[in-house]
Amino acid sequence: SQAGRKRIKSGTEIHVGDQITTRSNGTVLINSIDDASISVRQDSHLEITNYKYDKVNQQNSRVKFNLVHGVTRSISGAAAKGAREQFRLNTPIAAIGVRGTDFVVSATDSSTQAQVNEGIIVMAPFSVNCSTASFGPCLANSLELNGTSMHMIALDVNGSNPRILPASQNRGAEVLQRKVRSQLANNA
Repeated sequence: SQAGRKRIKSGTEIHVGDQITTRSNGTVLINSIDDASISVRQDSHLEITNYKYDKVNQQNSRVKFNLVHGVTRSISGAAAKGAREQFRLNTPIAAIGVRGTDFVVSATDSSTQAQVNEGIIVMAPFSVNCSTASFGPCLANSLELNGTSMHMIALDVNGSNPRILPASQNRGAEVLQRKVRSQLANNA
C-alpha cells in the first residue's frame, strides 16, 4: 500500500481532497451531508475536488468532482439543487453540469459517455471558454440531455462537440446501459 492510502469501510468519512480508487471487485457509495449520493463503480478513480454545502444560503454551495477514469453515478442533493450553476463533474475531456439530476458517467482519457436517469445534464468539451477550474455547466459547444430519452451523450477526444448516441446503435452505450441498469437495480 502506498503512503497516504487507506482501505475504506462502511462509515469512513470522506473529505475534500480525497481520491476514491476502486478495483475490479469494489464499489463505493458516498452519502453526503446534503443527501446527495455518488456511487463509484469497479475499476474507477474519482477525486472529491470541492464540496461546500451552505444549508442556510444554498446558492452559496459549491460541488466539484473529477472522474479520472471509470464509471460513477451521481444523484444530486440539496447543494446541487440549490446551486445548479455551482455543480461540476469533470472528466479528462469534458465538463458536466446539472439541472438537478441523477446521471451516470463513464470516462477514459479519450472519451466520455453519460446517460440521465432523471433531470438534465449539460456536457461540453474543455476549451478557452470552459476551464477545468470553473464551476457549473459550460455553454460553449455544449449539448443538453434529459432523462426522458434513453439516448446517451458522448464526447470523443477527436471530436469538437458532444453528440447524442441512440443506445441501440452504439456498443459502448450498450455496456454503459448495462451498468446503469445494474446500478438502478442495486440502488447504488
